[in-house]
Amino acid sequence: MSERWSIWIDIEGFKFLHDARNTQALLLLGRLIEDIFLIGSKVFPDDPDRLFIHQVGDGLIIVSDFMEDSLERAVAIAIVLVQSLLSYGGLARAGISSGDFADITGCYPPTIRENQNDGYLRVGRGVMSITKVMGGALVNAFSIAHDGPSGPMIRYDLKLWDRICGLENLKTMDKTDMSIGINWYSSDVPLVDDIAKNIRENKFEKVLLKRNLEWYLNEFDSQLSENWKSTARKILL
Repeated sequence: MSERWSIWIDIEGFKFLHDARNTQALLLLGRLIEDIFLIGSKVFPDDPDRLFIHQVGDGLIIVSDFMEDSLERAVAIAIVLVQSLLSYGGLARAGISSGDFADITGCYPPTIRENQNDGYLRVGRGVMSITKVMGGALVNAFSIAHDGPSGPMIRYDLKLWDRICGLENLKTMDKTDMSIGINWYSSDVPLVDDIAKNIRENKFEKVLLKRNLEWYLNEFDSQLSENWKSTARKILL
């Protein structure tokens, strides 16, 4: 199975939002899903740029068709998604990595394979849904997304450093043994604005992003850890 780049992204604070503001949490999830759909259908619809996307709870995995020498596209997609969600009143965390990715239903027992229909099985009068795809692309991106300090961050796998470090106007933050943080607020990667204009007609202005992040910090102050708030404030520096 070939190596592909991957992005794992999920909504920050989804649990407390779901508990306290259920509708808002679901609207944010809908916004994230719609953004990814628009990127895949309007910006990168064809070979060799097509994307493969799967939802897992409040998170989604985005996988490329092939590995690329430069990962500007992966970085730009992640930045656009975080900025777009913030423009809508929410925040996300993302990880960029790589690995294999394939249909794994052939590894399931015959009982499951023979009774599944497009990822669903009848279980008496109920229904079971199963994950049809898996691989290092998902596992690795998820791990990188959850590495490092808490907060609304984008992080990329250190093994991808040579494919990312030379990107124009990319601003980084902290570094761990596994990953490097990307400052999605200060970075001005050219492709970011192009994608934003294609899916939302305009780029996401820094004034709006800063105002919304400051509002979020104030609105949910009691729900956020000091480390989370510290990371968020560093992003605005």
